[in-house]
Amino acid sequence: MSISSVLLIILGFGLPVAVLTWYLFLRLYDRGDLDRSLDRNSLGPHLKALKKQHKKQRKNKESLSTHLVHDRWMKFGGGFYGLATLWTLAVVEVVDISGFVFNFPGFAVLFEDGLISFLVHAFVNQMMNLVSALTWFIYWGEDRGGNIFVAPIVGYIAYLLGLRLARENVPLDKGGIKAFAKSFFAPKDPEK
Repeated sequence: MSISSVLLIILGFGLPVAVLTWYLFLRLYDRGDLDRSLDRNSLGPHLKALKKQHKKQRKNKESLSTHLVHDRWMKFGGGFYGLATLWTLAVVEVVDISGFVFNFPGFAVLFEDGLISFLVHAFVNQMMNLVSALTWFIYWGEDRGGNIFVAPIVGYIAYLLGLRLARENVPLDKGGIKAFAKSFFAPKDPEK
């Protein structure tokens, strides 16, 4: 495994997972769906309750959140795995669409076997993209020249970092990150 493959996993997967985690959890905290005093261990049951509520709303066809990212995250599980799947699906789709646009074969080639064949091919391609997203640890691990165990470790550390940034309401600007880093590495006061 090379340093460049680890950097690719950190920049292409870890950093976006941290930012997505920060964004989604900050949104949940600000809306009052989660309490900032919850630690990481007690957060799980609350996320399960939110997912259950979301599933119930979908089943009853009630008004869901108009926030597409939040809805997809809940659909994929609402936790770390869901975030990893959501980000990987976005990357796979963008790569797939840009490859199609930049290598457009022409309408004659697309429909040479008929409309039904084109639709079946598009459906199969979507299912393959979904499988790639659900097996994100392989996509970001072996498919990127790395190790299958590096992506989950990097991703989970990024997820925990995003959680902490959201819980502490740290803005993702230069001043916020600098203050967070300073407080993170500062010696702990034993009297607190």
